[in-house]
Amino acid sequence: MPSDIRVYKVQPIPSQKSVMLQLFRALPITLTPKNKAALDRIARTPEPLLRDGLPKCAPLEETIGDWEVRVWPNGQFSASHSSRFGSTIDKPAPSDAQVRKVSDAFLSRIKPLLFSNVHFSSVGPSYMVEEIILARSSSYIAELNGLPVGRVYVEVVAGGKVVAIGSNLQRAVADRTVPILSPKEALLKLRSHEAHLADGQIANATGYVDSIKLVYWQGGTEEGQRLSYIMPVYVLKGEDVSADKQAHPWMARGSWVAYVEAVRPEFLETKPGSK
Repeated sequence: MPSDIRVYKVQPIPSQKSVMLQLFRALPITLTPKNKAALDRIARTPEPLLRDGLPKCAPLEETIGDWEVRVWPNGQFSASHSSRFGSTIDKPAPSDAQVRKVSDAFLSRIKPLLFSNVHFSSVGPSYMVEEIILARSSSYIAELNGLPVGRVYVEVVAGGKVVAIGSNLQRAVADRTVPILSPKEALLKLRSHEAHLADGQIANATGYVDSIKLVYWQGGTEEGQRLSYIMPVYVLKGEDVSADKQAHPWMARGSWVAYVEAVRPEFLETKPGSK
């Protein structure tokens, strides 16, 4: 593991509207006169202004035909078809191989909208009814500075129909290099109850640690979860050996995932984005 690492500052994309138009044109939308008029309206609409800076800015949202698209000012986006999870999806999803083939083809159409090269990770069920898989998603992992930073997904249903896509990749520029904890120090943080769960709770982990991985953490897509900087964190995964599930309800399934901020404590008060 490195002893120091670069952090990245999140920057607004030049145009949310441009990304939205490119997404709509990549989606399987029938260009009826009504839909063409909607695209023309979006093209004529003034670019939205940031509200109180990037971290608190809401996404640009539009619906054309059966598709709703959302584009955040940092470049993250999502698109969802109205039939997703609806009663119209009543046939089993294609095989993993077919889903990946469809997803790879679609991803090539939106590649200019991504800020990093992505590589295939896995295909898994995303919607089931009575144990019948009705939708599968292909997941693609993106890296920054050689470390995982985010993912892109494509969801596919029967007939090879794409019903949802999303990317949590952000436009960012290199900022500075900061010293980080070693994996052993991160483990000590976990043992001293200084690690956290994804929802911010303190991780009172017991049992075995199976893996420790250094990744970049960039926050969520919703307002209030946004970060101005992409920072390194350690992700620790393990198995619970405690018999007291009432004391540790968050471990009820026998496994846990905890997070430790990798930047050395003496740099946390002056770290980027802390003001």
